[in-house]
Amino acid sequence: MRQNISDEERAYEQSSTIMFDKLSISSAMFEKTQQELMNDPYVSMELFNLGISMEQPSTATPEALNPERTIELVKASNDFAFDLFKNHYIDQMG
Repeated sequence: MRQNISDEERAYEQSSTIMFDKLSISSAMFEKTQQELMNDPYVSMELFNLGISMEQPSTATPEALNPERTIELVKASNDFAFDLFKNHYIDQMG
């Protein structure tokens, strides 16, 4: 578990670096902007409203999608995405 968390943290750091390089910004610039936006009441309210709207689906939940199946699907999705990113991006940067 610790190794998996460590790998995920490393992948996050590497993907952030790749993205910042593509956008021609520094991590310090990103963090400064993030802090400024999080302190902006308008932005905070918009994020809050977006979060609420995302929590209220517009369709009914399928009966087969019980809590256990949802957890299973989320874990499989996360594992797939992490493996895909690791195998196609991080290992190539290597």
